[in-house]
Amino acid sequence: MIKNIKDDVCYLTFDIFKDDPIVAVHSTRIGGVSEGHFEAMNLGFSRGDQRDHVLENYRRFTRCLDVPIEKLVLSSQYHHNTILDVNESHHGMGIFIERDYHDVDGLITDKVGLPLVTFYADCVPIYYYDPKRHVAGMTHAGWRGTASGIVKDMIEKMVKDGSDVKDIKAAIGPAVCKACYEVTGEVIDAMTYDFSEDYYDYYKEKDRYHIDLKGINKEILMMCGVDEKHIEVTDLCTKCHPELFFSHRRHGNDRGTQIGLMMLR
Repeated sequence: MIKNIKDDVCYLTFDIFKDDPIVAVHSTRIGGVSEGHFEAMNLGFSRGDQRDHVLENYRRFTRCLDVPIEKLVLSSQYHHNTILDVNESHHGMGIFIERDYHDVDGLITDKVGLPLVTFYADCVPIYYYDPKRHVAGMTHAGWRGTASGIVKDMIEKMVKDGSDVKDIKAAIGPAVCKACYEVTGEVIDAMTYDFSEDYYDYYKEKDRYHIDLKGINKEILMMCGVDEKHIEVTDLCTKCHPELFFSHRRHGNDRGTQIGLMMLR
């Protein structure tokens, strides 16, 4: 990933998309006006931060990206697999007007100038782009979304809509790393894919596992036919870098939220 700073706002971009006519960025906690445990670039409305602070953070973030704030479309995430086709009728939903959709962890659009926004604080952000059809999508994958196959659902949808899987590029953004992500056997049992044991470490004394969600989602992308050369995976961990990220595993409920944003130019 590439670290960018503009007007005191720090955001991350992906090497794999650097020559494509799209905006594909991941926010950090640097550059906003929120205070206390929301300091500073909190972009989540649902955690108790002052609404005017969050809106000012969005103004600063979108201004430095030259993205129209009034057209933002925000997801409504519940760790499920619903993917929303976004069009002009959704302009401003989730930020300025009430959403007419619920339970949406994936967004996709072929409309130029329409920014998609999804939310993160340890879960895996996955960005998709088909340069042939000029289509962009995003999915939010916690362990439930990973286990139930939201990545597979997005790739199958793109192919059904006319994409050739060989053309699709994907980037996996900052998320909790394997060393920091301890889970119970329930999570392992929920996984419906036959993965290498390299993605799991079992600690008998605690009866707990550590799992590599980013690695698993990369593997699913390749199982779906995405070329490994078309996949970028960041090594940044949200828990390991509190100077850059809010992390549910580190901060609990007293935290802000990062966003992923994609927009076709």
